[in-house]
Amino acid sequence: MKFDSFVKVMLVLIALFLGIIALKPFFETQFATENLGGKKDYIQVWCSSCVIPGLPYKSHFIFFNSNTGDIWAYSDEALAGKSNPIYLGRLKALGQPVTK
Repeated sequence: MKFDSFVKVMLVLIALFLGIIALKPFFETQFATENLGGKKDYIQVWCSSCVIPGLPYKSHFIFFNSNTGDIWAYSDEALAGKSNPIYLGRLKALGQPVTK
């Protein structure tokens, strides 16, 4: 009987931890947009843990400026102020390629 209760508790804990992992990107995105001070509502977070082929870092925040169409990638070092962000290009219109 004690073993059955233990298994149930462990399954509930596993479900809770999986739920936290699944919702983590939503909290990261909210944190990133709150740090902008709410004044720059035209800046959108497209991805909070993106891996981009050809870039030197493994994980990036991707920001999109809807006023200009500019797309920027920020590594963890760039967010900490230790390196510069990477300009990915400009989206001029839907259906067209991103240009540098």
